[in-house]
Amino acid sequence: MGGMTNVSGLCWGVCCGPVRKNWSRASAAVKGNYEGEGLKSGGVFVMGPGQQGILYQHVEKVIGDNLVANGKTHEVIEALAKLKT
Repeated sequence: MGGMTNVSGLCWGVCCGPVRKNWSRASAAVKGNYEGEGLKSGGVFVMGPGQQGILYQHVEKVIGDNLVANGKTHEVIEALAKLKT
């Protein structure tokens, strides 16, 4: 099942773990209807052409684990600066 996260600890994560913290932080900053598939994991890849390969990767470990929340946007910008054109 492409994109599905391991949901074995879903109840713990939603009730008292990192998912609850991510939800609280996001709901204060993001306005919207929150419709959609909440169990799909996301990520960011920066890939260079040819043999340059993957310059940066971030894969969600828990729901809401994203670059902005973790203060890692500078890492993406640094990887983009390394792209060969």
